[in-house]
Amino acid sequence: MDKIQFIGTTPHQLADLVDEKVKKSLEKLKKELLHENANDELLTREQAAELLHINLSTLWHWQRKGKIKCYGISGSRRYYKRSEIMDALKIIKKIMLWIRPITKSILKDLKKLLKNMRLILQKN
Repeated sequence: MDKIQFIGTTPHQLADLVDEKVKKSLEKLKKELLHENANDELLTREQAAELLHINLSTLWHWQRKGKIKCYGISGSRRYYKRSEIMDALKIIKKIMLWIRPITKSILKDLKKLLKNMRLILQKN
């Protein structure tokens, strides 16, 4: 392990230096976390659609239905807040987690129904 000697530095000065560095690091981390949480970066229609993995017409329909809010800044240009897009993605994910077991069950029932129909048709 390397050793560092602080010649001419009092323990109080050393504590102040460490304290200052820690405060700067915490402030930087706080800004990054707030930026990720608030994240009101504006996205174009294309960027929002790409983030949601949908086409522009679907984005337009979602906006008309009130699923996603858009902001008009200049003329016909529309922008979307990244934070609101991320919230929409969370809702979509919850819905998909809820729907997935239902669709699996429906598919299973449909397969049984098709199998039974084939058996009936083979008998006739």
